[in-house]
Amino acid sequence: MSATLDVRGCDMFVPLVDLDSTESASAIVGALQTSGFLLLKSPLLPPTLLQRALAASKEVLLSPDAAKYGVQEHTATPPQLPDPKRYALRNYKELPTLTPAAAPTSGEVLTELYDAMEEVKLQLLTAMAVGLNLNDPSCFIKLHQEKNNTLRLLHYLPVSETQGNRCKEHSDYGSVTLLLTDGSPGLEAFNDKANRWVPVPHVEGAVVVNIGSLMSAWTKGSLRATLHRVAGPASQASDTEPEELRQACAMPRFSVAFFADLDPGVELRQVGRE
Repeated sequence: MSATLDVRGCDMFVPLVDLDSTESASAIVGALQTSGFLLLKSPLLPPTLLQRALAASKEVLLSPDAAKYGVQEHTATPPQLPDPKRYALRNYKELPTLTPAAAPTSGEVLTELYDAMEEVKLQLLTAMAVGLNLNDPSCFIKLHQEKNNTLRLLHYLPVSETQGNRCKEHSDYGSVTLLLTDGSPGLEAFNDKANRWVPVPHVEGAVVVNIGSLMSAWTKGSLRATLHRVAGPASQASDTEPEELRQACAMPRFSVAFFADLDPGVELRQVGRE
């Protein structure tokens, strides 16, 4: 069975891969070496779980502020802006959050999603090592023993037709990212050969997978940490249909991102085949 499935309507720059396929390791590495992105299906992430998790994230994000912050006891950062000379390297977007007490059912669903994505992460890390022909298939897993993951709930507000990117171009800094989207157009990956931004397609029952800068460094650049963004109506060099972007940006956008990071104290070094 081919690991690359039917992707009618999808740009093959971002292929669809079945994690359960016997050919998944080579298909995953092939995609991550060319574009740094793929769409992934796995029995561990059934469509019903993905649908419930997306609904749960909306419930949390759309709940009143008083409910969302009702369990807050301490702030992660002081209320004043820090001295940039001392704190410029701190990454505030990855600070931990708490599930609001007003949505306990949503918390249970999101915990279920987190646990499933942790298992998928381990399978992905193994597939990467196998696909790269590394001698130790568990070499990447050994760097991820402490479940140093972040599950982020993302809510993009509607924007005007003159708005540029809803999320600025960037690459993720960690190991691997799994992203659940609501199907709204706008997520784009940079195709450096064409110097264009390519739409990352949405396939029901699949999650988006992309590589972070640390994984790229570990593999000597073999796996690519690709720039990506959420485009707006006025974004430049976009291959997304302008009317699709205008309609999408008139509505809120929801997604759930699972960021996998290495264990604290792990040395950044390149992984070879020895």
